[in-house]
Amino acid sequence: MGLGEGEGHPEPTAHHAKYSLTPVFCRGVVFPGSSGPIELNNHVWSYSLLYHFKIAQAVWRRARPVPHALRPAVDAELQRLQHEGIISPVEWSEWGTLVVPVVKQNGQVRLCGDFKTTLNPVLMDDKYSIPRIESIFSALQGGEIFAKIDFSNAYLQILLDKFSKRLCTIVTQQGIFCFNRLPFGIKCTPNKFQRLMT
Repeated sequence: MGLGEGEGHPEPTAHHAKYSLTPVFCRGVVFPGSSGPIELNNHVWSYSLLYHFKIAQAVWRRARPVPHALRPAVDAELQRLQHEGIISPVEWSEWGTLVVPVVKQNGQVRLCGDFKTTLNPVLMDDKYSIPRIESIFSALQGGEIFAKIDFSNAYLQILLDKFSKRLCTIVTQQGIFCFNRLPFGIKCTPNKFQRLMT
């Protein structure tokens, strides 16, 4: 059964507003520089788009043709994302977002979901305010020991719940894939990620 098959859209509630970041116990260890999920106090944080989702008709986009010169790199990137558990193939989904291959300076390809045409119009913004740099520097005054956290592909370290996977589905020349982790391009995630980090 594909994502969303035979299921309706649940109604957002105050419970989902409070627990839109749900701690899930995990014994795994996240190594620096890895793309594994964030672990804080023996918890891995999962993310739900349910609170931000406005009930709407599902949107499906057909796969965008990929230039023949880019196909080997796109296929390799899809294989890498599957190998690292970032995406998983599905047979069917009511939501489908096309992907845009972006060539990086090192010649590799980044696959970006074009969520502005599918999911973003039916998502509500997260109103969490991102701290000003002046406030951060003021809070650091008097400190003696400082540490830095360098996340690799920061959003991809946050797991998605089952409902959110249904929404974050991409359509490619190789088939349909759902994101298991928070993808780039979702409009409400920058503030939500900042809320998690603070």
